[in-house]
Amino acid sequence: MLIDELKTPFEEYLIEDARQMAILDALEVRFGPVPEAIRARVKELTGESVLRRALRLAITESSLDRFLAAL
Repeated sequence: MLIDELKTPFEEYLIEDARQMAILDALEVRFGPVPEAIRARVKELTGESVLRRALRLAITESSLDRFLAAL
């Protein structure tokens, strides 16, 4: 049995929320205060692969605009 099969919906929610917060933290460290529209867009992201990709983009893109365009 895979570990992912044992996760409850609440645990999955907590993991997604933590990943979203990591993305927002990375954006804030790199670019300063993150506008509410971008915060809302990040909070809409779900799924492990989508969130992992978004975190990588938050770390590597050269601006908030490029981050949004790459999502």
